[in-house]
Amino acid sequence: MSRWLLSRGAEGRQAADGSLSAKLDSLDQGAKDLPVSMVRQSGLKVALELRMLDAAYDGTLKADGSEVTGEWKQRGAALPLTFRRVDKVEAAAPRPQEPKKPYSYDEDEVVYENKAGAAKLAGTLTQALGRGPFLVLADHLTRKGIAVLRVDDRGVGGSTGELKNATTEISLATCWPAWSF
Repeated sequence: MSRWLLSRGAEGRQAADGSLSAKLDSLDQGAKDLPVSMVRQSGLKVALELRMLDAAYDGTLKADGSEVTGEWKQRGAALPLTFRRVDKVEAAAPRPQEPKKPYSYDEDEVVYENKAGAAKLAGTLTQALGRGPFLVLADHLTRKGIAVLRVDDRGVGGSTGELKNATTEISLATCWPAWSF
C-alpha cells in the first residue's frame, strides 16, 4: 500500500465580530496562503471549504485545543488529516532536484482560451534554447529538447473557470485549445 505524506498548515483567525477566517499552506507543494472559502466551528466540530481546490475538511478539535483530527476531501478522494498547533511552522525540506534560474532554456508565461469550457487557461511554456507536482518533469523534458506547456488548474494562478464544474468532457475539451496554441 502506498502512503503519501504532505505537510499542510492552516492559520485561522477570529475577528472582533466573531466571524472566522483561515488560509491554508501546502508546504511540500510550495503553495502558501490559499484562501479558505468557508470556516465553521460548532463546539468541537470544525469545517473548512476551499472552493478553488474543490476541497473540504471536517474535523474534531481536541478539548485542549492542541489539534484537529479529521478528513480531507478533494475531487472524490478522502484522506485522514490532522492539524497540530505549533508555535512556528517549519519550512519544507529543501528539494535539491528543483531547477534553479537561470535555466538553460526559454520560459514563457502563456494564456489561451477554451471557449467550449468557458475558461481562460494560463500556464508556463518551456522550450529548449534555440529551438524556439510539474516543474521537475518540465525541466527534465525541456533539457532533453522537448517543449512543455504546464497549465494551471481552473481558478488557480492566471486560469479562470471553476474546477468543481469541470466534467471529464469539459476537461478533455480544454486540451484541444492547448494543441492549437
